[in-house]
Amino acid sequence: MRNDDGINYNEYIEKRIFREGKIDYIEYLLNDTQQGVKVLEGNAYVWAQILSKYNTKEQLMIKKEWTRFREENKLVVIYGAGKRCISTINWLKTFGVSIDGIAVSSMKDNPEEIDRIPVKMYSLYPYDVAIIISIASKIEAKMVYKLLDSRGYKNISYINEQNMKRITEEE
Repeated sequence: MRNDDGINYNEYIEKRIFREGKIDYIEYLLNDTQQGVKVLEGNAYVWAQILSKYNTKEQLMIKKEWTRFREENKLVVIYGAGKRCISTINWLKTFGVSIDGIAVSSMKDNPEEIDRIPVKMYSLYPYDVAIIISIASKIEAKMVYKLLDSRGYKNISYINEQNMKRITEEE
């Protein structure tokens, strides 16, 4: 992997360096800077695109589960507008899962949109919306779950950051 500031942030270049037997040595060029600022966690969207080409059986099952989840729900929203939200959006994009909105408890200190996805108060979404809680703190995530459940939202799940698996409250 090499950084190249001249490449668009959401793209990468793949070069086969050489082949040794059945092993290919491949170099990937990508832009790990965002508007000239070094992004310490890297370009998660591009990394996800590259790594998705090397899926394991478990990853394929998770992708299938997310695809089915998207097909079963007319409206899918992520709860939380922080760094975790951005990585969740990017990972779900690699699975082909689109997000319709981002829900928050307060618009104070939150943007109006993230990656062209509108950020709105959770109370503005209908009760049959599928909500994915994407908050780093497990304690805070459970509090959000209880809040949403008490307000009448029933299709609520969490996301496992290690493998991107969807987790329901029962699990």
